Amino acid sequence: MIDVTIQNFQDELIAASMQQPVLLDIWAPWCGPCKVLGPVLEKLEVAYAGRFRLAKLNSDEQPDIAGQLSQAFGVRSIPFCVLFDQGQPVDGFVGALPESQIRAFLDKHVPTADELEAEAEVDEAEALIAEGDADAALAKLQQAVAIDPANDDARYDYVKLLLERGALEQAQAAFEPV
Repeated sequence: MIDVTIQNFQDELIAASMQQPVLLDIWAPWCGPCKVLGPVLEKLEVAYAGRFRLAKLNSDEQPDIAGQLSQAFGVRSIPFCVLFDQGQPVDGFVGALPESQIRAFLDKHVPTADELEAEAEVDEAEALIAEGDADAALAKLQQAVAIDPANDDARYDYVKLLLERGALEQAQAAFEPV
């Protein structure tokens, strides 16, 4: 969890959301529902294990940022949460929602654990290809496709590498689900 200020807004919220979704919790110390929501969000940040990052903005200390976001979304009350992804606000909610509703909100926007694991396999495969270890890269890409069959980028890279190695039947089988 990070506290957002005018000084770190760009780095900790906008730039950070280019790497992973960031949920911004706009709150105030005097707000009862904020005191209920805050611990739930902190618990979920841990439970989601890196699938999103929690940022908190004290509206009393940062009224300019809170005001601009509230105006942009047409919201005049707190707690107010905004999810940022790829540098942009993509969705939000107002009020101290129950944990189940917050999970449903997050699940619409954050990658699954399998998607993250498959993406890590693809990153490792790319590094192995750059090092010239096509066999190990092929294994990593095969694993990525097995973990997340919907990852078209991983499947494309896997099929491409199979074709480059002359494994036409394997490439055709890997491409079959598409």
